[in-house]
Formats: sequence, C-alpha cells, structure tokens
Amino acid sequence: MKITTRVLAITAFMALPLTASAEGPKDINSLVDTAVSVNSEGPFAGEFDTLITLLTQDTGNRAAILSTLDSKGQHTVFAPTDSAFEALQQTALTLGYCSLNDLDPYIIDVVLLYHVAHGRLYASDVLDAERVRMLTGGFLMHESAVLTDNLGRTANLIPGALDVEADNGVIHAIDAVVLPVLPDLGPGNCS
Repeated sequence: MKITTRVLAITAFMALPLTASAEGPKDINSLVDTAVSVNSEGPFAGEFDTLITLLTQDTGNRAAILSTLDSKGQHTVFAPTDSAFEALQQTALTLGYCSLNDLDPYIIDVVLLYHVAHGRLYASDVLDAERVRMLTGGFLMHESAVLTDNLGRTANLIPGALDVEADNGVIHAIDAVVLPVLPDLGPGNCS
C-alpha cells in the first residue's frame, strides 16, 4: 500500500472538528504535558526531544494531532526515544535516501499517528493483546513485549518507561520508530 493512500485517510480524519486548542485544556494534565514533563526531569530526561519537536512543529496537520493528544479523549502513545529516531535516520541514509527532516510533513503526520491508539491501554493490556489498533486504522502486532509494525520491523517496550499516566491516557516508551508503510524516501522525492 502506498503512503499516499494513508495520507489521504489520515488527512480526512484530521479534518474532523476538534474541540481542544493546540495549547491544551487548562484543567487536565494531557499526554503532551506529561511527555514534556518526562522529557524534562527524571530517568528519561532528554530522551523524547525529537518526538516533542515533531509534534509541536507548525506544519502538516500537526496542530490537529497535538489537539487530539491534548483533548479529554483517552489515547495511548507509544513514544519512540531520540535514539529510535536516530536509528531510523541512519537507516535512511545507509539506503541512500534523503534526510528524514526533508520528508513531506503529511508523511510524518501518518507516522506519528501510527504511534497512537484509542483508549487507555496499560502495559498489561498491551501484553495481553496480540494486536493493537492504531489511529491510522492499521495495527501493531504484539508478542512478548515486542511490537511489530506493518513492515515487520520491531520495537521493544522499554521497562521502566511504561504506564506513564496522563489525565487523558497513558504513554509507553519504545526503542524504535514503527512505520505503517514504507514512505517513498528516495532521492528527488523529498520536499
């Protein structure tokens, strides 16, 4: 399946009206607030700079994604660490592809949404499930604390960084960026 099909589906989803502002409602400690807090202090300080930067960029449909994660609805975020994004960047460069920073912002939107599931799924819920349905409509398969994406790539749940509670969901750190489909990263295809 081509990434453009997923982009169109996600763009249609994000065109739906959302009630929360990009700054988040003031009466909840949202997933975004919690991610920023975990990234600011404690054992995982500085581990989520790339994810937070991508989420807060004023490009693509990032405002709609940010609004969803700041809303009162319940979601589960599988948060890749900075080293997970660095590994993905190195893979792209090794294959002769362009920088991930040059990708179409809507492709990044699809990848970000593939890290979010509806509902509050604690680690025990994930560990008991064979698959988790993501906001993109795709699935992450699960076996023995290892998530497998649509391309057969794996990401491990990181012990000590699971069940990070927010008022509107829960965050689990993972050690790889999961992909719903392989983006067309080839030379000359970057924006």
